[in-house]
Amino acid sequence: MKFSHIITDIGNDYSPATGRFTCRYPGLYLFTTSITKMRSAADRINNFVQAFISVNGSNKVEAYTNTRADADYGDYEATATLTVHLSRGDIVVVVGSSASDMESWSNFSGVLIFPD
Repeated sequence: MKFSHIITDIGNDYSPATGRFTCRYPGLYLFTTSITKMRSAADRINNFVQAFISVNGSNKVEAYTNTRADADYGDYEATATLTVHLSRGDIVVVVGSSASDMESWSNFSGVLIFPD
């Protein structure tokens, strides 16, 4: 998933073109993502949100929610948080089956908690 609206990216380690965070400073990081989707009556089949925070191609945590089949409106959100040690060059991304359906207020963030 790509997040194009960047609020803070000190060091430009996140690429909105690729959706990748590439670690330059090894240490303990905290990542979180919240994926929001608007529900409509026309979309009764794809009525879920599913996303993973992935490190170097390995899914680490999942964010998932499924709406009631008879719900015709509203929005719903799935959130996941990951604390992980990264080495220089490690890549963190959010991947998911609902990437094209996410609302603009969906987000992804990460912070270096403790450097090596």
